[in-house]
Amino acid sequence: KIGRGQDMAKTLQRLLSTSADPVQYYALDWLKPKMEYSGRMRDFFDSLTRAVRELERLEIIAQGRVQDSTKGKRQLVLWLLPVA
Repeated sequence: KIGRGQDMAKTLQRLLSTSADPVQYYALDWLKPKMEYSGRMRDFFDSLTRAVRELERLEIIAQGRVQDSTKGKRQLVLWLLPVA
């Protein structure tokens, strides 16, 4: 049900399925090459934000946002919905 042009959302969904952790953390500088994104980091950030909003819309995740890690690096944090 992921919309057209949302390849990044599909990639994130596959990544989420590899772990059962209710909160998942991914460093942006690790995630960008994993997604084979060759553009600028700010463009990657914009695309990533749209992908996270798509996953929230479809209720695949409860919430997702980019924040600084304890080491000061930018990371994507995704909160999964509880399994009923």
